[in-house]
Amino acid sequence: EREGTARVQARLDSIAAANAFMPAKPVTRQEMQKRLDDINATVYFETAGTTPKFDKHTDDIIRTLCASMMADDNLKAEITGHTDNTGSAEINIKYGQKRADALKKYMISLGAPAKNIETKSRGMEQPIVPNDSDENRARNRRATVILK
Repeated sequence: EREGTARVQARLDSIAAANAFMPAKPVTRQEMQKRLDDINATVYFETAGTTPKFDKHTDDIIRTLCASMMADDNLKAEITGHTDNTGSAEINIKYGQKRADALKKYMISLGAPAKNIETKSRGMEQPIVPNDSDENRARNRRATVILK
């Protein structure tokens, strides 16, 4: 009996793990925009990094956006990559683009249609806080998502 219980629990754990990677249910455009606004639709990156860092809440919102984009072909997103002021403007434009492209790749892996996602870079042109500390520079290394 103990072995049977362990198998059932292992199966439940497996189902829970699989569900953790499933996109959330689609929502309306208005609800999606509100959710993006609530998190400021921002994904952060390490110094010189191009791998998105998500907290669970932000990841859930991105997954919901992807599910909504799969359900509504008219839903389009624009991702803008940003950097801090470390390095040249030319290098920062490239890093910003790499960040936007990395987030797009992640969204495509979740099922969002590639044709409905535009990317661009603003480099270090639009900081959200002054680049006067490590903490602030970290906040400026980001990609933002808006609905089009």
